[in-house]
Amino acid sequence: MQAAHAVLLFHSACFFTAADWSVKNATVDPALALQRQTPRQFATSKVPRLLVPLVFGILVLSPPQVYLVLDSLAKGKHCGCRF
Repeated sequence: MQAAHAVLLFHSACFFTAADWSVKNATVDPALALQRQTPRQFATSKVPRLLVPLVFGILVLSPPQVYLVLDSLAKGKHCGCRF
């Protein structure tokens, strides 16, 4: 499991490096996009793309996590964060 944590930390830090990384180049700069469309068009195109995953995470992914933490606390097995 520690190897997985190391890989996660490494790839999380890749965003801050000076070298090119595929995720950095995956989207268009918002300033450039705002030159081509109005702020309303920009917001209309981005809000659904951002809200759908957020709502999914809140409604589907978070409740099982909260349940597991509360269940382990009730059983006295939860010892806190692993990091």
